[in-house]
Amino acid sequence: MRLNRAIILLLLLAGLFSCVEPYTPRTVGYDEMLMIEGIIFDDPAMMPKVTISRSIPLNREGGYIYETGATVSVECDDGTSFPFFETTPGVYRTAGLPVIPEQGKSYRLLVATSDQKIYASAYEPYTPPAPIDSVTYRAEYTKVSEFGEWEHGLKFYANASSSDDRPLYLRWLLDATYHYSVPFPGDFVWTGSVVENYLGPDYRYCWKSLEIPGIFIADSYGTEGNRVADAELNFVSQFGDQLTIRYSLNVVQLTIPRSAYEFWYDLKKMIDDTGGLYETQPFRIRGNIECISDPDTEAGGVFEVAGVSRARIFADRPTEFEIRPFNCSLVPIGPDGLSWDLLPPNIFVTEVDVEKYATTLQQQCYDCRLRGGTTVRPPFWE
Repeated sequence: MRLNRAIILLLLLAGLFSCVEPYTPRTVGYDEMLMIEGIIFDDPAMMPKVTISRSIPLNREGGYIYETGATVSVECDDGTSFPFFETTPGVYRTAGLPVIPEQGKSYRLLVATSDQKIYASAYEPYTPPAPIDSVTYRAEYTKVSEFGEWEHGLKFYANASSSDDRPLYLRWLLDATYHYSVPFPGDFVWTGSVVENYLGPDYRYCWKSLEIPGIFIADSYGTEGNRVADAELNFVSQFGDQLTIRYSLNVVQLTIPRSAYEFWYDLKKMIDDTGGLYETQPFRIRGNIECISDPDTEAGGVFEVAGVSRARIFADRPTEFEIRPFNCSLVPIGPDGLSWDLLPPNIFVTEVDVEKYATTLQQQCYDCRLRGGTTVRPPFWE
């Protein structure tokens, strides 16, 4: 999972403490420091990935510079090594094969950069995935900005439990798909000279998928029954198209080592406590990666060995609050409205009375694809 520019800049914040057990993160200066993020999964459908970049001062444009030409591998404690190859600048993957961690074994990430320095993570144990007991949601009225704005919406939660007495350290990756419609049917089209019946495909109903940004984590350390209960996932607002018909959340749960969890915990706490991207200090959480060829060279980032569990939940249009989708309104065409001569050709129009028409230049009010969706029904849709 790539740390995008916002996350990378947020890594420059002051270090904090972990709630899991007493833990004092190390913080280092950020100027041109190497940043590494790597992950392997026990799910063969999820390909391992390593991203390497260098931070730059905030007074320079851009948030990072990709590190090219590195030699990258993942090494098992039994001596087995898995090479990675640069596929795009700064991004390294295996040659089409997953790296499947095995129970009872530990793995570390090795990176040799073009300046002859060697970086390594600690050996991280593989923990089999904890099952997702359930994913739930409920209607809530939530503060959504630091400016005091509140919105109705649906809040999602995850529940999981451990099969033994070892604490769970969990991180969730989320993506969503939603079914939505546009308010006006495309029954007529203005060709540029005449109005004709539209006989093409129906573009009123679409599905749209999106990845959900954010750090979603929880642990079971010290909890009764060694369970994670009602761990907060994403909030879906009443505004927009997402809740207009049906919404589906796909939850990928990663069971990860404690060191990786602490990295994400401290990063999330810094983001939450500072209140925004620009309230930064010139420090960074170091994570579980260091330069083993030169102890004076600082590095940051995280290597994760992840056990994967999955769950999907569907939510119909809620009735507890009003849904406010994308605003669409028609403007009459003719003497009291838009001139036919000024309309672009091949736009949809609506017959509001016999031979009286109206339209909106926001054609996404007729064609759902223009809002980023597709008319192809997803195979998992219920």
